[in-house]
Amino acid sequence: MRIDIYFHDYKDKSESNRTLAILELFLNKHIIMNNYSSVYNSISFKFLNNPPRKREAKVLMPYGIHPEVEILSNFEGNGKLSVESFHLVLGLMQEAIPRIPHAPAKKEFDFDVEGLLRDISTAAKDAPHSKEELKHLEDNKQQLTIQNRMNYKLRIIQNFRENPRPLDTRLIGVRISNNFRFHDDDVYFYQNMYATILSDVLRRYDIRLPNYKEIYIHLVNSLEEAIDISTSKEDWFQYTHAILDYTRFKHSSQEMKEQLLLNSLIEGLRYITDFDHLEKDKIESAIKYIQNHKLQTPLIYVIKENEEYEVKIQYKVTRENIIRNYVKANYNLHIFQKATGEERVISLGVFEIFNVPYVLGSISLTKKQVKIKGRTGLRAEIYRSSEKAPSEYKIQFHELFVNQY
Repeated sequence: MRIDIYFHDYKDKSESNRTLAILELFLNKHIIMNNYSSVYNSISFKFLNNPPRKREAKVLMPYGIHPEVEILSNFEGNGKLSVESFHLVLGLMQEAIPRIPHAPAKKEFDFDVEGLLRDISTAAKDAPHSKEELKHLEDNKQQLTIQNRMNYKLRIIQNFRENPRPLDTRLIGVRISNNFRFHDDDVYFYQNMYATILSDVLRRYDIRLPNYKEIYIHLVNSLEEAIDISTSKEDWFQYTHAILDYTRFKHSSQEMKEQLLLNSLIEGLRYITDFDHLEKDKIESAIKYIQNHKLQTPLIYVIKENEEYEVKIQYKVTRENIIRNYVKANYNLHIFQKATGEERVISLGVFEIFNVPYVLGSISLTKKQVKIKGRTGLRAEIYRSSEKAPSEYKIQFHELFVNQY
């Protein structure tokens, strides 16, 4: 479990304390691989230094996903290393730990208070007792931070594996980001194309997730960079990583670039499928479908049908419609007359994929017509106005097909 230490000094408005930063490193070095709850993977201690007289220490639940214990303190020298402050804070944290189970949670959660106290007491035996020892920890801050993050990631994954959660939430979509820190048109093109394709296909395969709605796949150069899964403070998405050899990627042909990135994304998808116990058969079927079609994967926004007609909205993303992470698509209405086997295709327009519900919010079908309505509301009206899109489409079947049955 990760320990986060936050700080606020009411006197000088400082948000950091040099000694507390070293204490956080020290504690995580010793206990970050241990587990004290099947629900929560981190706990925060917030020190309120020199607080107002009436300020009380609270136990909170920020973001709804981990407890935060406030501690009142009155020590000086925020920019200095202090052995006395180090041990004082360590004692204050031990006193505060029994308050953790009182955090206001939507549902009950288990927390091993005795286990955490025992392990912190054990770690305290190796605590620094001189300014030189504190300085040694500080000088190795970068290395310790990386190691702590990697260990925490491993602990998180193991916790998910040991404690399967019900798959009770329908997937909305997949987002892809990269850790390359520079502009690369090919990276943005392929990652946005496959974010669109993965989202569409996984929705069609009715993929369910444990309590979150989206999967974030983070492209990294190496496993050491893959730390986001352990740092998310939101509960509506989950990170997984995909390792891409960027040096090889940028020197490859267009065909090979697509294949390299797709292979990385598939491994990232399989990784989250494994540790979060997703439906492997469905995921593998979706992967096989995408591997067969690649960038030509048919994208389907919605399908409706009655006894006489099948109506679907298909969309297509092209390179010209992608500007970094801003993605538009061409949307077409396909109307298939079952009796004759004839099909008509009507262009609806080019819209941004995350805003398209403002134009194509719902579709209804009768024997005579198909009607498409955009969502209501100010944002919807503003978007439709910017795209010069109607609030409603009405297409009469008799105007499209000569022979009516």
